[in-house]
Amino acid sequence: MEGNAFVFALVGLYLRVERNFTGRRVQQVHRRLRKRRKQWFPPQLPEQPGAIVISDVLAAAPGNRRDAMIRKWCISVWGAWRDSRHQIADLAKPELDIG
Repeated sequence: MEGNAFVFALVGLYLRVERNFTGRRVQQVHRRLRKRRKQWFPPQLPEQPGAIVISDVLAAAPGNRRDAMIRKWCISVWGAWRDSRHQIADLAKPELDIG
């Protein structure tokens, strides 16, 4: 995955998990970031992945159960990247004018 793709994904997780943005709002943010055409460098990969993997999400029944599992997966992945939290938050805040 290219540097900006990692950063976009991590910004999305930050906004969803910590700022409680909806999926649609995260998509809007990604469009804004893409228009800025900057090159961001991704943080170091975490030593351990999140405890919940995408197959866990897909195994959940569609509807509320899967939605809940998606939320848990987001929290799990974002937790794996916790060492990069400040880097991503510091990038997102001025780029997106959020406090």
